[in-house]
Parts: sequence; structure tokens; C-alpha cells
Amino acid sequence: MDVSQWTLVDSKSEKKPNRVDHNLIWQENTPLDGTSSLATDTNHAFARVQVAVVGDEVTNFRTFIKIPDEWRRKQGEETTAQTLFLVFKVGMYAVLIIAGLVFRFLRRIKSQHERDSVEEVSGLGRMGGGGVCHRICVQRFDCQGRWINIRLRFH
Repeated sequence: MDVSQWTLVDSKSEKKPNRVDHNLIWQENTPLDGTSSLATDTNHAFARVQVAVVGDEVTNFRTFIKIPDEWRRKQGEETTAQTLFLVFKVGMYAVLIIAGLVFRFLRRIKSQHERDSVEEVSGLGRMGGGGVCHRICVQRFDCQGRWINIRLRFH
């Protein structure tokens, strides 16, 4: 690793009995997207290396990518907005499906009620000329306040 291409961005030292522990983080000078040459630019992602030294031994070596905090915040906001929109969309579909099922159920009950309340009366005599059939439909209330359709057929 060529240390001249890297900048020390964080260092911590902790004094312990008989030793000193160090935690060092270096950042590559060139961002991963290759657009800027400033290691202090906060709008780009950079490769980083973390080294932990305990006493005189290297105990941990880790490479990672430093993603800009502003980019993370922006991604979090977009994700929240997208999630809320998805929940709203699914909720609207659920409301439409439930409304359709309720409407269908009510229509089925209404048609069953109408079939049960229709009284057909036929054979009341002939009205009009021979072979002419007349049909009269009358609506009235029954004793419980419901509409009843009465169909009268005259042959």
C-alpha cells in the first residue's frame, strides 16, 4: 500500500499499563467515482483502511467505503417517501376491493329480497281483445315499511 496516496483522517491512542493502543484510519486521496482529487471533499465516496495496533502488534486491519452522510440522509428520505406511497397505494387497492365485495353482497341481498317480495297474481280475467296480454306492475308498502312489487298479468 502506497501511503503517499492516502491521508490520515482519524487517529486515537489509548494508554494502558505497559502499552499504548492505537486506532488509525486512512482515506484514499482519490474518490471512488474519480471525479475529484480532494481527500476532504464530503460529496464523494472514498476507500478507507482502518488499522488497530495493540502495543507493538497489528491486531486488526479492515478496508471499507466511507459513504457521504448527506447521500445517506437523502436516500433515507426517499426510501421513507417511497414506503409511505406504497402503503397508501396498497391501502387504496384494499379499500376498492372491500367496497366492491360489499356492493356485490348488498346487490345480492337486494335481489333476493325483491324475489321474495314479488307476488304474482294471474288469471284475474281477460281484459282487452282476444289473445292480448297486459301486464301491470304496482309498488306498495307492506306492513313493515318495505316496498313490495306486485305484478298483475291479465290474459
